[in-house]
Amino acid sequence: MKLKIILIIACSFAVLSLSAKTISADLAGSPTNHLQLLANNFNMFMVINLDKIREDSLNQNKEFVETYFRVSVSKDNKLNFHAIYEAPVTSISKDKCQTKLKHYITESRERAAIPIVQAISFFYLEESDVVELLQESTYSLTIAAKENRELQISCS
Repeated sequence: MKLKIILIIACSFAVLSLSAKTISADLAGSPTNHLQLLANNFNMFMVINLDKIREDSLNQNKEFVETYFRVSVSKDNKLNFHAIYEAPVTSISKDKCQTKLKHYITESRERAAIPIVQAISFFYLEESDVVELLQESTYSLTIAAKENRELQISCS
């Protein structure tokens, strides 16, 4: 009886292991589009450079210091840019958030992001293509008080 149970379990395991896909197979078979690749490359670029950006902001005694950055792809195939800034508690207001967001969008669309997107893109993108891509994108940011990070405001 014990031998029969062991044999049934062994056969079941063998059948399951043959039909089960590995995570590597799942990942290898998943479609990745260029927009997702672009978001990933942008995130990797910022992981590498965020410490320097933060250090430069601190050295220049800027009011807003970027502490986090993330690009994702929305369901409607647009890039979503999100940044978190640290600032004095006196800078936590809806008006300051909207002002910083407008500056963030302008800076991204007109100067900073264009050469970055061209450099990290798998395909060659004309400047006009990058500008169009950035204009279609959505932007949001959060400002957290450096005295108490739980006190924050977000805008988009």
